[in-house]
Amino acid sequence: MTHVIAAPPSAVSEHTALQPGSALHVLLADGSSAEIRHSGPGDFGAVRSMHAEMSPDNLYLRFFSLSPGNAEREAQRVCREPAPDHAALLGWLGGELAGVASYEPTAKPGVAEIAHPDQVEALFGDIRRWRH
Repeated sequence: MTHVIAAPPSAVSEHTALQPGSALHVLLADGSSAEIRHSGPGDFGAVRSMHAEMSPDNLYLRFFSLSPGNAEREAQRVCREPAPDHAALLGWLGGELAGVASYEPTAKPGVAEIAHPDQVEALFGDIRRWRH
């Protein structure tokens, strides 16, 4: 199932639920589109490569270390099948992985640690600036 959404990210999150196996195609501010979908084991290589290719500054800000194993560990964490205790969404631009948003539960029931951009448009805009 594919949804075509031409609305600000706040409207997407209020009105659209992304189910495993489906994708959202979102219209970005610059007129291009992106695909948002759940991650899975088949995405391991793309997730590892995206993290391995980050600049040292980005790696340190994300992982608080420059360990060469960070990309591998992050890909293992992100690419598990979605379950009630975790999930990750991948953002794709033109077939290239551009971003990851994920959550993990905390010790407090009903509370999760979440890593995501404030807006899908901001995420993809930043990725375009970093890659060019």
